[in-house]
Amino acid sequence: MKTHLPIHRIVLLAAITVFLGSSGAGAADFYAGKTLTIVCPYSTGGTYDRMSRLAAKYLPRHIPGNPAAIVHNRPGAGGVIGLRSVYRAKPDGLSLIHFTSPMVVRSLTGGIEDIDFNKLTWLGSVGGAHYIFALRSERPERTLEAFKNTKNPIRVSASGPSSLLTQAAKFLQRAGKFNIRLVSGYKGYNPMALALKQNEVDGVTTAGAAVAVNTATREMHADGTVKLVLSMGGAPPPAHLKAEVAALPKFVDGIDDPKDRNAWEAFSGLLSASRPFAATPGLPAERAAILKKAMADMMADPEFVKTATDQGFVLNPLNSQEAEKLILSVFNLSPEIQDRLRALLK
Repeated sequence: MKTHLPIHRIVLLAAITVFLGSSGAGAADFYAGKTLTIVCPYSTGGTYDRMSRLAAKYLPRHIPGNPAAIVHNRPGAGGVIGLRSVYRAKPDGLSLIHFTSPMVVRSLTGGIEDIDFNKLTWLGSVGGAHYIFALRSERPERTLEAFKNTKNPIRVSASGPSSLLTQAAKFLQRAGKFNIRLVSGYKGYNPMALALKQNEVDGVTTAGAAVAVNTATREMHADGTVKLVLSMGGAPPPAHLKAEVAALPKFVDGIDDPKDRNAWEAFSGLLSASRPFAATPGLPAERAAILKKAMADMMADPEFVKTATDQGFVLNPLNSQEAEKLILSVFNLSPEIQDRLRALLK
């Protein structure tokens, strides 16, 4: 027995087929022979640089027309300079950025006033981060009380005010009341790691994955020059660090003020989507859909997953809608928590 569709459904299906066919053709026509630029707003050698380069290799495979892709490092102001360049770029689907999601908090605190994060074209997030505090082994501090009561301030490296590397350190200093002195001016994690190796600083706050991915900290951790001394929370740590991190004191247990604790928990919630990709505001819907699908397909690509995992990344794939909802949720925080974040991160 044959089943006949109503005429209005046949017309609708035909229209969708024509649209999708023309959309795919148009996308292929546009991207063929073009070059995507993935802006990494941090220095070379860090985890965001390395993930940007993985995306430059694998993402074009999932875009009709198979465009080329390059990575452009634009460090400065904790990532704001690079983000601003993409935010203001021509909305043609050729300019992408890979940056740290907690940067959006600077919009709440008044540190970034010329970027509306709600207008970015969110493509998805490839992973999260479990943040740790690492110290040179000659420093004796290992407990929450010791971090607070040490007479000799702990020198901790810092980047720009919008950098997660700096923001996490500020939480240690201001919410945890740790006796640390921020040493600013480093343009990303790679120079921070070198500073740690050269004993310019005593410690660094960073993602557990960065310890494994960065050559300097990987070697220092392996030979005992640097010790992991505190778990700050976020996404699960890399598998090879799981047991070590589980045995560490937890930062949240050292925050005495309930308001500060609430502020940290809201902030650290972003760490589960700390590796988003985004494109320029105002992107044509067809090209935005192409890039969002390509990002989702890349994150499901077994070769990409294996390569990223082998490099020490902790993947926590979120599609465009999931990433956008989680990251922009900070703008729905209560006024009290927003005020506390401003005070802690000013």
